[in-house]
Amino acid sequence: MCGEEAMKNVALVTNMWDPSLVDMAVAEARHEELIDKDIFFRPAIVAGAQVYRNNNPPQSGQAIIRSLLGNTPVPLQIQRELRDEGRNITETTAGAELLRELTEMTNRHRREIDEIQREMQDAIRERDFETQRELERARNEALENQRRAEEERSALVSHFDDQRRLLQDEMRKIRRAFQEEADARSAQTRTSEQIQISQQQRAIIMREHNERLRAHLVEMQQRHNGSSGIPLSNIILPAVTVLLTLML
Repeated sequence: MCGEEAMKNVALVTNMWDPSLVDMAVAEARHEELIDKDIFFRPAIVAGAQVYRNNNPPQSGQAIIRSLLGNTPVPLQIQRELRDEGRNITETTAGAELLRELTEMTNRHRREIDEIQREMQDAIRERDFETQRELERARNEALENQRRAEEERSALVSHFDDQRRLLQDEMRKIRRAFQEEADARSAQTRTSEQIQISQQQRAIIMREHNERLRAHLVEMQQRHNGSSGIPLSNIILPAVTVLLTLML
């Protein structure tokens, strides 16, 4: 699931180091077994995982966390396979390993059933009824084990598919939420820009209108001054100036 690349960020933590709860010699022996055997921690340690002892909680736990804080985050192998490679979860390395174990278990049960069937045939030929009954019980038990293994395999595949669909649904919801937020911001920006443009256009129109009005008044004043001794500006321009100021 983690993959070798991310293993350098993995902490393998052992606990139960309290001398009042466990024999320390036994604890040390178990610890060595965990780190030395391939069926336990050894492959992860070889790939870069670190082993810690949680022998003084909470201080030791906090120290373990601090030791990991400086690590560079690395995506897990299963994340790369699901996201970047678009695999079905049963096609990932982790999923395939789980299915492989269940498949091997199912095949082992089938082989046991086949062997029991052969022994039952021999017992029937020899009219060994007691052996037949024992083999019948063993066969039924093997069939039940096979049925459970197949159910577990089917349930695992179904669970993986359900989790994948849930993950996809969540990702779609997140993308939709981000898109809606981006659209709302874009619409708000466009509305603000439109309001600003509208205000600017209205101001330009008003200025042009005022300039034309002033020019017209100047022309009227010039005409009036030529025919009357009272300047027209003394009567009209103050009122017009107030009006134009209010319009702006």
